[in-house]
Amino acid sequence: MVSGIVVFAVAYAFVDRTLFWRKLMADPVTRNSIYWAYGLRMAASIIYPIGIINDMFAFMLFGGFLMMPFAFLFGNAEPPVSTFFMTITQGIALNVQMAIAVGTISILRKFFGRNLSNSAVSTQPKP
Repeated sequence: MVSGIVVFAVAYAFVDRTLFWRKLMADPVTRNSIYWAYGLRMAASIIYPIGIINDMFAFMLFGGFLMMPFAFLFGNAEPPVSTFFMTITQGIALNVQMAIAVGTISILRKFFGRNLSNSAVSTQPKP
């Protein structure tokens, strides 16, 4: 499990250094939407029932679909190998949830034209 978390940490560090990510973060609406989505994820993780249900839902939804081909190809894998792949699978599922949250917040912000961030941090002019 720890090795799967390390893989995600290295992947996050790599993505953070790419030109695509820097261009994405240059847009104030997208940047604030990402901050809101990660803030909501952290809040959900702190509140025990919501965090555990979210993690279980992510694994049940994606884990079963991705683990079936793994079991078919490799048979009964050793626990460290299967745990590594389950951790990677759950991490991917949670990132898909984050992408959906960022997209939803971004669309709502653009549709309603409201600034959901703190006015002191805002880069958009006030009407």
